[in-house]
Amino acid sequence: PFGALYPQEVYSQNRQRHYDYLQNVVGSFASDDTIIMWDLCNEPYSFGWNDKCTEQETCFWLDLIKFFRKRGLIFR
Repeated sequence: PFGALYPQEVYSQNRQRHYDYLQNVVGSFASDDTIIMWDLCNEPYSFGWNDKCTEQETCFWLDLIKFFRKRGLIFR
């Protein structure tokens, strides 16, 4: 599904599909005054198998937040 999150993508470092999704969906409504906030992940999860997985998941979310900020799609 469009915008779905899969573990193999979190760990692959390939973010382009997520960048496209954020730009197309959030970017389309970024100036809409009726939107209070965006939920980046409806049901956050952590596979937590080991420290490396946890670190990669954290990097994934921090990278998407950075993407938002660079494009002015997130309030500070």
